[in-house]
Amino acid sequence: MPSKKMSKVTLHDVAKAAGVSRGAAGKVLNNCTGSIRVGKEARERIKKAAKELGYRGNMAAAMLAGKKSPLVGVMIDSHSSFRRMKLLAELERAAARRNLRLMISWTHDNIEQMRTNRREMESFGVRGLICLAHDYYEFKDDVIELFAADCSNVVFLEEPFFPGSSFVASSNLDAMTGLCGYLKSIGRRRIALLRGSLQWYSEREQERVFKAALLGNGMEFDPALVQPLEIEGDPMQKSRNTLRDFILTQRPDAVIADDVPSLLCLQKALWNTGVKVPEDLIFCGCNNDPLFELFSPSVTTLLPRYTQIAEALLDAVDVADTPGCRAVIASKFIAPVDTGDVAP
Repeated sequence: MPSKKMSKVTLHDVAKAAGVSRGAAGKVLNNCTGSIRVGKEARERIKKAAKELGYRGNMAAAMLAGKKSPLVGVMIDSHSSFRRMKLLAELERAAARRNLRLMISWTHDNIEQMRTNRREMESFGVRGLICLAHDYYEFKDDVIELFAADCSNVVFLEEPFFPGSSFVASSNLDAMTGLCGYLKSIGRRRIALLRGSLQWYSEREQERVFKAALLGNGMEFDPALVQPLEIEGDPMQKSRNTLRDFILTQRPDAVIADDVPSLLCLQKALWNTGVKVPEDLIFCGCNNDPLFELFSPSVTTLLPRYTQIAEALLDAVDVADTPGCRAVIASKFIAPVDTGDVAP
């Protein structure tokens, strides 16, 4: 005997089963905006009825009715560090609190893929795009070509290469100044920075902020104490190279680096050199990775305030067509209460 074909469950069916109006059911299930108020108990009835009936929301219908899409596109670099991964996690939490959903696009050094990803996310009717992957200085012209003609629905993290965009900025200046001041207070004078290639805006900015933080504490900036990190190759070999060509020649008494892997490998490379941590060399981080706490002693680090950045980016999505800086989120530095550090 042939099975009876199931008819599609409509919003009207859910509303009837939950004992509410169709408009109330649509507000809860399709994330529609409007003046209809739906109480907690009614929301639960609507969700329960939708689940039992197998209702699937119709985003396209909601958009045709003039409602904003609950989808927000996010373009992120697939080679991103802990900083970007943590920010993505905070974006997901912040979006959930707003009844929004993220559509994630991964890319790395591939402008054609970014172009395709943008086009496809827009075809899904996203209410806006958050771009965390545009800091490709070697592809500067391509980035400008991709976004500059029309970025009215895009919010960037940090100002891009072209004017007329909407962006949220972050700042490490006050936090780095506090960190350098703390290091100075415990007797450290040769403070070094490990950074990536200057082809990245973020690395150029990190060096600029580091220099300003030293000068702000009445300390000299020595270019010899800024060490570029190698990108390719075995991480332990890179650390041995850094140890040989930099640590043992320049003899810094404090090293600031953004990520855990760089300092972890460097600490291991130091074990048989006679250089003691933290008596001779203290490590400091910049991205508040919890893995820094596993070091012995734990690594002092900056607090980038990821939650506030995520909220600011989502706030900016609905006004992405208004160019300019929407917010500046400043990192914080909290000096350790008792580090046990020994000043040289």
